[in-house]
Amino acid sequence: MISGPRDCGAGQYGHMLAILSPMSTHSIVEAKNRLSELIDRALKGEHVVITRHGRAVVELKAVVEPVHPVSPADLDWLAERRVGRASVAENAGDLLTRLRDEQER
Repeated sequence: MISGPRDCGAGQYGHMLAILSPMSTHSIVEAKNRLSELIDRALKGEHVVITRHGRAVVELKAVVEPVHPVSPADLDWLAERRVGRASVAENAGDLLTRLRDEQER
């Protein structure tokens, strides 16, 4: 079955992914008998829709693993790889004054 765009949690390009992803629809009775298989299919990225009386009522989709908070180890890793700042030979105010004065000459 071809369907219109669906929100699949992919931000502004979700509509494109929904068109490219396979989709299947199943009645509640069928879903009850094949729930384990349908869950596996949803985990693989397929859009699995469950219908009641021919109308879509539920969509099975994988739960996205939450992002973990930044740990001290993460900060240490970043500190080790940080590129140092270039030293500033002249502050911005002095630089602008010098450039202005050069143009007036």
